[in-house]
Amino acid sequence: MKNSFDEKTIHKLKAYVYALFDPLDDRPFYIGKGRGDRVFQHVEGAILEDKESDKYEKIRDIRARAENNRVRHSIIRHGMSDERVEHPKGVRTACATSYHIGAKRR
Repeated sequence: MKNSFDEKTIHKLKAYVYALFDPLDDRPFYIGKGRGDRVFQHVEGAILEDKESDKYEKIRDIRARAENNRVRHSIIRHGMSDERVEHPKGVRTACATSYHIGAKRR
């Protein structure tokens, strides 16, 4: 079954930064940016395509398990303009805010 957002959600999300997680790990194995159903297309691609990449191999490994075999998706930041999401600092800021990457500890 294909995952997808409804049109109202797509309109509200605009451009976004997302993460893909192994359900057994709290750290993302992939960070991406997109619009619409982009967040779901990697899993579909790993299933339907013969393309080789670390991301696709990780997804295939997760899907091959008997349990905990669903890739977890998370929208890190949404409502961004195309210019902001395409700028490397936009993705870094979204990740730093959500995962405290590069944050100073007191």
